[in-house]
Amino acid sequence: MSDAPPRILAPAAGQAYVLAEGASAATSRLMLKAAARTGRLHWFVDGTYVAATAPLEPVYWPLRRGAHTILCAADSGRSCSVGIVVR
Repeated sequence: MSDAPPRILAPAAGQAYVLAEGASAATSRLMLKAAARTGRLHWFVDGTYVAATAPLEPVYWPLRRGAHTILCAADSGRSCSVGIVVR
């Protein structure tokens, strides 16, 4: 098992998204996806737990307006994060 941190593949750091007026959470979701050499990845958005996935397995987070920090942590404790903005 490698102790290298996971690498977030989506979304890209600094990316900006526009939430359409009247859009539902079902249609306005952001794919979170990361590569890692570990068994499980744990996803957090703004410090709130979202889900656990296998490496390269996507999870979807409903878009909300504002600046957000997305963090992906491996079972090893190593992590990485990206910031995005939703307008």
